[in-house]
Amino acid sequence: MTNAEDFESGPVSEKHLSLKPLVQAIAGIPPDRVEEIFDALAERLIASQARAKQIQRALADGWAPEDVMRGLCARVDWRKAPPKPPGHPKGSAVDGPKLKALRGDLTQEDLAAECNLDVTTIQRGEVGGPWSPATFETVAATLTRFGKPVSAEDLQTR
Repeated sequence: MTNAEDFESGPVSEKHLSLKPLVQAIAGIPPDRVEEIFDALAERLIASQARAKQIQRALADGWAPEDVMRGLCARVDWRKAPPKPPGHPKGSAVDGPKLKALRGDLTQEDLAAECNLDVTTIQRGEVGGPWSPATFETVAATLTRFGKPVSAEDLQTR
């Protein structure tokens, strides 16, 4: 629960308290429940003001607005560093037709074995899927060793 001391001015002003009789009359709230309802409303107001302060601090600390919005639902601890993007970084797309042409008579299995890679990595490359920079370097070095000089950048889709 948030304390009212966190705010420069009190969360419930005299103006709010003067609305009790009006709210009671309009809403038809029994007199014995007015105090209970206003206490609950005051607690919610304090919590809302605290949440607004947290959002302001998070934005001032460099959090991206979309991360702040995501964090509103996830109850993020705003004192921590902004979250990193989930998952493994995506690799670069392979120029599949160029890889196929450079492979020539070498089978996918043979190229994979020479590169010490799985055959599915070579297959993914030939259909234009992503590879890590290390995979590009390994395949380029292997193809160069087989007399087909190529750089890692040459195998990437531009």
